[in-house]
Order: sequence, then C-alpha cells, then structure tokens
Amino acid sequence: MDKLQQIFKFLTQNRHWNAAFQMTEYQRALSHWENPKARINALLHMVAHTQSSPNLETLAKFWQHIEAAPWNSRPPSLIELTEYIEQKSQLVVINAEPWDRLFRALSNVAGWGPKTAALFVVNGTPELIQRLPASAL
Repeated sequence: MDKLQQIFKFLTQNRHWNAAFQMTEYQRALSHWENPKARINALLHMVAHTQSSPNLETLAKFWQHIEAAPWNSRPPSLIELTEYIEQKSQLVVINAEPWDRLFRALSNVAGWGPKTAALFVVNGTPELIQRLPASAL
C-alpha cells in the first residue's frame, strides 16, 4: 500500500473522531458570542479564513450584508439563512434540497467559491448554532 492509500485509509477510519473534534472546536469557539447573528458571522469568518488568501475587500460586502441580517435573539432556519445569502449571491435555486441550495448560494457569493462553501455547509451550520448552550444566548 502506497503512502497516499495509507493516508486515505487513516482518514476514513478516523472520520468520526475528526467530525466530533471539529464540532467541539466550533462549539467552543462560538459559545461566547451573545446572539445567533454573531455566532453565524463568526462561523462564516472562521470558514472563510481557511482559504489560503481570502480576498478581504471582496468579502467585506458580504460581511456587511450578514451584519444587517434581521435575526438576533433566535437563530434563522436553514431556509431563512439560505434566502438571506441568496440575496447577496444573486442566485436563487428552486428545485434543490435545502443544504444543496445553501451550498449553491454561498458558492456564488464573491470571495467564497465551492470549496469554502462546502466547508461551511458540511458543518451543519444552523444546527450548530442552535445546539449551543442556552447560557450562550
């Protein structure tokens, strides 16, 4: 077995550990934010900054859009979050599953793209925001 196959096998065998670790880290990093909008904004920043060279000038317009979001005391539903992001992406997908629709909308926002959008979507963002302890609200 060559090195690449060994790495793939290792990653496959440890997928659940990695997913649990990532969820714990996201929850830890987001739990101190006072409201759902701040947590979503923080998670978007965390994910966007995983890019090797994010274009901050391009992303600034998106951050302003997210900051103007209408939700504060309660987290948005997946559909509400998607529809809000679609306003900035100028892409509305009607016949798609909710997670696919969010992915397509976010991947069409300037400064994002498919890899970064996939990372955001795969983390189950609305559920993550809702699962934070009540004390963090």
